Amino acid sequence: MDWTSIISELGGGLPAVVIVALAYAVWVLWKRVVELQDKRVADGQRYSDKMHEAITALADVARATEGR
Repeated sequence: MDWTSIISELGGGLPAVVIVALAYAVWVLWKRVVELQDKRVADGQRYSDKMHEAITALADVARATEGR
C-alpha cells in the first residue's frame, strides 16, 4: 500500500495525513475487536461444554439415586 499516493489522492497536506492516520487506527482497532470477539465465542463454547458435562453428571447422579 502506497501511503503517499493515498495522501495525494486525498488532496495532500495535513488533513489528508490525519484522515489516513485515523483510517489506519480504525483498521487496527477493528482487527483487535474481531480477535477479541472470536476469543469470547470460544470461551462461551468451552463454558457451554463444561455446563453440559455438569448437567449430565447431575442427571446421572439423580438417576442412580432414584434407582436405590
